[in-house]
Amino acid sequence: MILGDPQKWDAYAEEGIYGQLTLDELLRRTAAAFGDDTAVVSAHAGKGAVELTWSDLDVRADRLAHFLLDLGLKQDDLVIVLAGASSEALVSLFGLTRAGMIAMPLTPAMGTPDIGDIASRLGAKAIITEAHTGPRATANTAALAAFSAFDVRFLLGFGDDLPDGVIALDSVIAGDLECEAFKGPMRGGRAADHVALVTVDTTGNHRSFAARNHGQLVAAALPVVAYGRLDRDETIASAMVPCSLASIAGVILPWLLTRCRLLLLPSWDAEGLAANAASGGATIVALPGALENIAGEALAADMRVIRLWRGTVLVRGTGASADDKLLDVVSLGEAGLIVHAAGTVHNHIPLDGLRLGGTSGSSILEPRVQGILHKAGSAIAPGSMLRGPLAVRGPGTPVMAYPRDEAGKDDFSANGFMQTGLRGEVVDAEGPGIQVLGALHGEKTSSGLPVDLAMADSAFAALASVSDAAALMREHPVLGGVVAMAYVSDGPVEMETIEGELDALGCAANLYPVELVRVKAIPRDTAGNVLRGDLAALRLAG
Repeated sequence: MILGDPQKWDAYAEEGIYGQLTLDELLRRTAAAFGDDTAVVSAHAGKGAVELTWSDLDVRADRLAHFLLDLGLKQDDLVIVLAGASSEALVSLFGLTRAGMIAMPLTPAMGTPDIGDIASRLGAKAIITEAHTGPRATANTAALAAFSAFDVRFLLGFGDDLPDGVIALDSVIAGDLECEAFKGPMRGGRAADHVALVTVDTTGNHRSFAARNHGQLVAAALPVVAYGRLDRDETIASAMVPCSLASIAGVILPWLLTRCRLLLLPSWDAEGLAANAASGGATIVALPGALENIAGEALAADMRVIRLWRGTVLVRGTGASADDKLLDVVSLGEAGLIVHAAGTVHNHIPLDGLRLGGTSGSSILEPRVQGILHKAGSAIAPGSMLRGPLAVRGPGTPVMAYPRDEAGKDDFSANGFMQTGLRGEVVDAEGPGIQVLGALHGEKTSSGLPVDLAMADSAFAALASVSDAAALMREHPVLGGVVAMAYVSDGPVEMETIEGELDALGCAANLYPVELVRVKAIPRDTAGNVLRGDLAALRLAG
């Protein structure tokens, strides 16, 4: 099906693609219908180009899923994938989702201490790696990281010259051995609601981890397909490592949905990207926005470009191009995805104005995307303003987590209680909905511990003894930076009262204020953000 028309989002929903099928099931359907067509061409150092059909990919995913489960790995086990822009990365992602496991793709450029820290904090049970990513000995890095992480039970690798102790996967997935179609484990509820992968945001002072289910990833890719005018006749060339929301929803999922051809180029050869794309017959090139100065002028005049950005560089005013051959995909700290086409903001994840049933509506977040809001948010009155981070508890799929310690890791693994990483407000739209206002900002350190001031704002403003409140930082002669609370009320409030209410909310100790400042009003901008400079001035003025 050609899905290049924005009006066909409804058709997606009616066909059961959005919100129902898992990524590996989309692969299986494509392999059944177009099995002999070329799916991906991957450049390998020393081996030349490796070409796989849709059937090749599907069988390899089957074999890897079988093998992982035979090893003793279980459904919902988290497995780190260390691979570049390669067919091995795709086989790993599809094999893990088919086995019901959670893939966590990381860039091979990440160092051993960082990989080991992430594996320990999230309780990864295995690492799948390439022997080499260009000149980098990726498997050696993975082996050292696995040694430092207690929970990692298996280290598996593709390629030659693997270190001792690494289970070789080339012989597992290759060959002409007949393989019965693998259905994977039984999943409760809708299979697409289960977490497919976790990505890591390293742009802030502290890492945060975004967990996405299958339906969310498909939803994120739809505006790229529609406004990028992608169809099955395209060849998408990309050197992007599939380890972020932007690269997966901006490249991998559009390729999977449109069933076109994917040309994976060496991620370490930026200057040769344009020539490699042209020689491979690419009609579209997907590249990091920062690389366009290197590759842009050398691209063919009729070649379309998908530029992928991290952070809010376009949102802050540099502007997306009005050129209809350019599509800009901006990742907001792995928590949201904004698509610019012809200079216009079209969408974010979840889809603006697209409901699960396929009907159009106001710009709200789908309840199932941020948790099951009508159950999880029953204590939130429609119309209430949430000026801090949104948090939804319930049986739905978690969206954003900040597991900075063992308690956070346990929350991530067991409770499904996650920060979304977005600011917003509750609106009444045929039941409670959440309208996105932007990404979270303002993390500071209090007594040596990380504090998100927006989170503190949310906790303080919810206290029964005040009508409004916000956090501000002050310097303590012994503790250094500590949190103070500015509040609005009819009369003075005692610290003992505030501490009791925060204790009842279950707030962390580093959110407790060391000073209370009564003010007439909390200064905010039009989006509801606290103007902390103005607030600090009010405190100094008494």
